Amino acid sequence: MSTYRLGGWTITEKEAIAWAARLSGKPEEEVPWQYASMVVRRHLRKHGIRLAAVTYPKDVDVLMLVTKAEPHVGWRRGDDPTQLEQFEQAKEDALILKALKREGVQDTQFVTSHGRW
Repeated sequence: MSTYRLGGWTITEKEAIAWAARLSGKPEEEVPWQYASMVVRRHLRKHGIRLAAVTYPKDVDVLMLVTKAEPHVGWRRGDDPTQLEQFEQAKEDALILKALKREGVQDTQFVTSHGRW
């Protein structure tokens, strides 16, 4: 598995659980993290979007809806992702944000981070 510089929209574990609950029609308290991850990944896969675990900012684990990826050499766990060359948002990123908001995902930001692809 290679290391990449990834760009896209981040969501927290809490936001992923809430989103999965809405997608599956279950109350949030009945949605464990593993189930939420599976539901969100399947939903995104239908739209051609991959989900990756990244850190942003440094040492804070979040999920990323990946819209951009480039190979990146020299990354080490604990490196500060804000020091990477940052991706610019493109038109498709704005469309994805609009779709996320429509689906009730509110706590998200566009970032560049390290990850495995």
